[in-house]
Amino acid sequence: MAPERLAAYSPDCQYVGPARLTDHRLAFNRRSVRTKTGVADISFAYGMTVWGALYDIDEVDLATIDEKEGTTIDAYKRMRVTVLTLAEEPVEAITYKVVKEEPAEVTPSSEYVDGLIAGARACGLPQPYLAFLDAIRADCEGSADVRY
Repeated sequence: MAPERLAAYSPDCQYVGPARLTDHRLAFNRRSVRTKTGVADISFAYGMTVWGALYDIDEVDLATIDEKEGTTIDAYKRMRVTVLTLAEEPVEAITYKVVKEEPAEVTPSSEYVDGLIAGARACGLPQPYLAFLDAIRADCEGSADVRY
């Protein structure tokens, strides 16, 4: 989500703005091969909302992002969704979904959540969602059995 991180994979991407995906929630149901901690995903959750950043990315750069997200090793797959902008306009978008979910959520590292928070702030996500991410950050230091 963070503009500077995405620019490393898509130098010509254009930030469109914050967007929300309804009936989904932020989940940590994949274990990072590198850190052994939880990494972000979205899960269907009726009535809930997950916020993110909407970018305009060309197909060439999207292929680079596919590789970074592990689509070639079945870590994540592309998923077409309809998101809503701050102006409540529906936009067709692509997100990434974990292919093989862990049986229980995996607590992310505090450093990983710090990156999510930094990206969310840089993209101007709403304050209540930033507070939600801050609460996840606080929980990272407490329990290995936290569920979001």
